[in-house]
Parts: sequence; structure tokens; C-alpha cells
Amino acid sequence: MARFLTALARGGSGTIADHAVEAMGLEFNRNELKGLTPVFIEALEHEENSPTLDRRWMSAATALMKLGPEAKPALPVLIKRIDCRSHDVQRRVIMAIGGIGGPEARKAVPKLEQQLKSPDPQVRQVTTEVLRRLRL
Repeated sequence: MARFLTALARGGSGTIADHAVEAMGLEFNRNELKGLTPVFIEALEHEENSPTLDRRWMSAATALMKLGPEAKPALPVLIKRIDCRSHDVQRRVIMAIGGIGGPEARKAVPKLEQQLKSPDPQVRQVTTEVLRRLRL
């Protein structure tokens, strides 16, 4: 199943790829997600104008958060996505950065500090929690 969904996520277009990433991110457990970090990085790097792109980014961030420290290679693209237009995506991305943690995640601190001024109270709350965790 993982191979099939990975192929769809990488080779599918638009909605097909969106649903494949979503299925993997939401349904797979940590062991099933191992080795799929590149798929989720690709999903977060995807810039196509798609109505479900936010869902794809949120699903990818959820999967990376589940992977925790094993998803360190995804930190640069997660840090890039902190500034996206969707507060839902921002919250999920920030939680993923906090879930991955470590010294590499601390590179996100300047961008995270900017989110403390977000108009969305949930973004501010999640950011505060993650900053606290990263600074320990």
C-alpha cells in the first residue's frame, strides 16, 4: 500500500497526489512512515495552484510531526512554510517543527517569533508552546 500511495503522491497530478499525501499522513503509523520523508518534502515544496494544496501541506506536516526527529531533513521546507497564507497550515507546520525538535529546529526560532504577532490566537498559542520546547 505504501508503494502505491508513494507512486500516486509523486506521479499523480493535482487531486490524486493531494489525496495520496493525505492518506499517508493521516492513516500511516510511525513505522509505516519511515523512509517516506522525501515524499512529504516534495509535497511541501509543491507550488502548483491547487484548491487542495493547503490540505496537502497540512497532511505532509502531520506525517513529519509523527516521524519526529527522523524527519530532520524536512526542516528547511517546513521553516519556509511558516509564512504561508493559511493559519491552519501554519499551525500544523509549527507543530511539526516542534515535534521534530533538536538543534536544527532551533533555526526556525526567528520566524517563529514573528508568528507571536499573528492575528490568529491559535497560531500564537502553538508558537508559544513550540518556542518553549525548542528553548529548553
